[in-house]
Amino acid sequence: RWRSNSGNLILLNFVFAMMLQLGLFYVSSLINKNSDDYLLCTVIGVVLHYSIISEFCWMFVIAVLQFKRFVEVLGGPPKWILLKGCFCGWILPLIPVAAVFLWNPNNYVNGNVGLCYPSDLGLYLGVWLPVSIIVVINFVIFLFIVYSVVHRKTECGDVVNNEMMFQWRLAFLLFFMLGLTWAFGFLSELDYGEIFVYLFCATATLQGFVMFLFFIVFNLCVNKSEDLSFSGCSKGCWREEPECRFLQSENPPQCPESFIDSSQPNMCYKISNDKSKFPPKCPFEDVLPFNYYKDVIDNIGPVWMPVRRDLSNGLGFLQWIEASSLYKTEFKKKTPNGTYIWSHSKQEINYTYWSTDAVFDNGLLYGASTPNGWILTEEPASCCLFEKNVEKIEPELKLMFFYSTHNLNLIVTNPQGLKRVNSEFLMYCFTDADARNLLHRYPSLNQTLVADNTIIFTFELHKNGPGRYWCEAFKNFDLEVVRSNEILFRESAYFYYEFMTILQVSYSQTLVPFNPLSSDIINFLEEFFSEINSISYLKDNYFARFMKILDIDEMKNEVLINIHLTHVSKDTETNHDEEYQSVKMQIQKAIQDTVAMKIEMVNFLSSDYCMETIALQLTWPTTPLGFSVHSKEYCFKSDAARLTSLCAGDFINGAQWSVTDEECEIFNRSSVTQTL
Repeated sequence: RWRSNSGNLILLNFVFAMMLQLGLFYVSSLINKNSDDYLLCTVIGVVLHYSIISEFCWMFVIAVLQFKRFVEVLGGPPKWILLKGCFCGWILPLIPVAAVFLWNPNNYVNGNVGLCYPSDLGLYLGVWLPVSIIVVINFVIFLFIVYSVVHRKTECGDVVNNEMMFQWRLAFLLFFMLGLTWAFGFLSELDYGEIFVYLFCATATLQGFVMFLFFIVFNLCVNKSEDLSFSGCSKGCWREEPECRFLQSENPPQCPESFIDSSQPNMCYKISNDKSKFPPKCPFEDVLPFNYYKDVIDNIGPVWMPVRRDLSNGLGFLQWIEASSLYKTEFKKKTPNGTYIWSHSKQEINYTYWSTDAVFDNGLLYGASTPNGWILTEEPASCCLFEKNVEKIEPELKLMFFYSTHNLNLIVTNPQGLKRVNSEFLMYCFTDADARNLLHRYPSLNQTLVADNTIIFTFELHKNGPGRYWCEAFKNFDLEVVRSNEILFRESAYFYYEFMTILQVSYSQTLVPFNPLSSDIINFLEEFFSEINSISYLKDNYFARFMKILDIDEMKNEVLINIHLTHVSKDTETNHDEEYQSVKMQIQKAIQDTVAMKIEMVNFLSSDYCMETIALQLTWPTTPLGFSVHSKEYCFKSDAARLTSLCAGDFINGAQWSVTDEECEIFNRSSVTQTL
């Protein structure tokens, strides 16, 4: 943090130039006395010449900074001060050095001071001239600064002594830092020069020592930017004393170097700027929840946000995936002010805190937060981390259904290997059997048994319809997700027929803020579900359930959704095909009666049977899911085998006939024998 300040970096460059000059003085004296190698002496002389001019150029840069600080107070520091300082301190000294070397390289060897150093005209024009110009300019700046500080209006009479002490300390420090002691060196060439020789030798050698006293021992008061802090005076009284952030803290740091002290007890964290594929390959074992590090985004830009869309079963909602109590809950937040527009359709949205730069695309899976709002990214951004030692134990989750109680039991083996927060396991169970949610997360699990290495939890089945059940937890060592086996519960004693319809819904007519990839779509379809319940047969015998989002067309404001209809009555007098046709007609009627929105039926399928259909002059009879069947016609392939078709699909997406490209020839029944 101290090195991030431009003024401190300039000070470091100045100290480095001063160290280089002192070291080369010593090396130059050794080479001149003990070697006849003129080439080596010339090289050392050139570098020594360069280091001296560089040191004075850095003194000039410091003088300009102090002038801006104490004289032109309102002007602020110059722009690109570090870049300009490096140009002045490291580039400009090359001009006099190159001029002396090109004029006469032997000038560095023929010196009469016992050093590899410029002599004669090279000494006067290459060293004395630029040094004297800088010393004169620095002296003028020094006078301006002292005058400005001394004549600063002070109304606080009881602290005049402190003000005078500050003035003397500042003048003393600047006298040495700006190289004004070299004025004694120039005056030594006049009469009574011996006095100035002693003064020059006594003061010029103290430059580094004085800087050590002021910047280390006296430890000036600096603010958060590592600049000198000052106290103001108003109406005869000093204002509140400024907070000092000393370079050497009175208390030892609680966190290792490069780590930041957290507001949480006994916790240090650091920000990693490395990006990786999901999940982030962080250098430590655990990751802070997003709520801990969301406030640092103003300083470091985009930050990985542990949310993503689950595309394993359609276009799922944006969900939290971090190891916290938010796991797999919907990610949504109303923006308190302002509105945004979609990047493509330019339609106004104000249901979340999306940035105006956000692009909504199927390839962008990961959420990130920026100072301008939320965005979607192809890869996760950086994350905040902390380290802790954890014993690695492999846990196991096993889900079982008990017919006696009609409950699901979750058996956890080696629970020590699961992550806990406030003594509670970060473990959740889910189902897609809920009638009003794409994914239902059980709020809590009932613990029924605790053994040495086993814990059993119990939770109830959903009565709204059939569905899948599973549980997930986080490992304590690396936060890897542990998933149980999956159970599909669909007992004929509870649920009989299962149909699904694909609907194309237009949401362009909605007057309220609407997000088709959130639970807003479920609320939007409430009228349609009400129309279904208004039909007495459907109300008495079926549950309508929103299962998945298949696709979304942002340009047309249309969304393709999957709706399931579950038969919950035990008594039925119709067969499957008759029930299929009856329910299909009644759903079409419900769509026609829904006037507040535009809905179109794209398909209507059974989850258990592929319905009888005619394709390419072939009639395929009603067939159970997962079975292959011959067409009613006798159609033979070139290998004399009858053509078959598979009833493919699954419970969620419905049963559909597989497409076959094989050719066959149809024979009349009269020309076909029953046996070969």
